[in-house]
Amino acid sequence: MANEDITQDSKGKVTKILLIEDSPPDVRLFQEWLKQEPGLQRCQFIIAETGEEGLEKAKAEKPDLVMVDTMLPGMDGFEVCRQIKNIKGLNTKVIIYTGYIDAVNVTKARLAGADDYEVKTEGFGKLLSAIEKVFLRERERERERERDEKKSRKKGGRVSIVKTPRA
Repeated sequence: MANEDITQDSKGKVTKILLIEDSPPDVRLFQEWLKQEPGLQRCQFIIAETGEEGLEKAKAEKPDLVMVDTMLPGMDGFEVCRQIKNIKGLNTKVIIYTGYIDAVNVTKARLAGADDYEVKTEGFGKLLSAIEKVFLRERERERERERDEKKSRKKGGRVSIVKTPRA
């Protein structure tokens, strides 16, 4: 991962990451790995152990990124993603991950609205890459919006915000 702090936007707001994971050892490992990454050290981590708890925390905390396991007690990660994406006024990115390799799950993740899908590996390398991709895509969209606003102001025109489709 790059040394640039990819989680801090141009306004200096620190990024919130909601981790929905029912395995306490995996939660500890995730936090340790993510906090060691130079570009992720300034994140605020929010933890939920069930899909239902994750939805409540997503509504209350408005995280920038949700990382959700596919297999949770009660509501699975795909349904959590689907519901998070339908929360009005919440524009959060979602990465679905799993410890199982199953091509059908990639399709289910996309249909649920996930921004990325990864297999949980021992070194978390793929998940870290997914996080970086999601934040860098969002950062690039933000820069494009700022450039468009500046161009419009120079021309004396109005600024109209157009939401770009999710990748």
